[in-house]
Amino acid sequence: MRSACIFLVLALLAGSLTLWPGVAYSAVCISTGSGTWGGASDTATWDCGTPNTTDDVVIASGTAISLAGPVTVNSLTIQNGGSLTGATGNDLTVTGDWSNSGTFTHSGSDVTLAASSGTQTVSGSTTFGKLYTANSGVKDFATSAIVIETALLHNGGSMQGGTGAFTFRDGATISGSNV
Repeated sequence: MRSACIFLVLALLAGSLTLWPGVAYSAVCISTGSGTWGGASDTATWDCGTPNTTDDVVIASGTAISLAGPVTVNSLTIQNGGSLTGATGNDLTVTGDWSNSGTFTHSGSDVTLAASSGTQTVSGSTTFGKLYTANSGVKDFATSAIVIETALLHNGGSMQGGTGAFTFRDGATISGSNV
């Protein structure tokens, strides 16, 4: 019995034992250098290969990441000194928390906050082009300073402003359900 327990522990540590096939497990993926995200050649940019939809992604200080395709992640953290730049058509969906202490430049990328339950916290100062809210989770903007340049499209759940501030640029629109 003791040797079976040791084998199980070693197999788990080595990552060679699948406990439940078909179940995705999240990891924390940290940018290790500047590069792209959302393309076929992303593996050198990340310590995890390429971030998956269930992963918590950290844009590390001193790294500049450019979206090269549409991506979905669990949570996103942009550290102080880190930057994430979008591009038209390379949209970003976040199902967990959004934390921005660095620089996010949307450059035409739409962002969707898509928590399906619970509370999705958005923190830090961020300028969005189009910001979508989706699913039934609560979007908590707490102490955030949010700028909407084009549109806020609220399509599910509820929004809490806390002491945060929303600024809408000239011509920006608000639409959706329960607005």
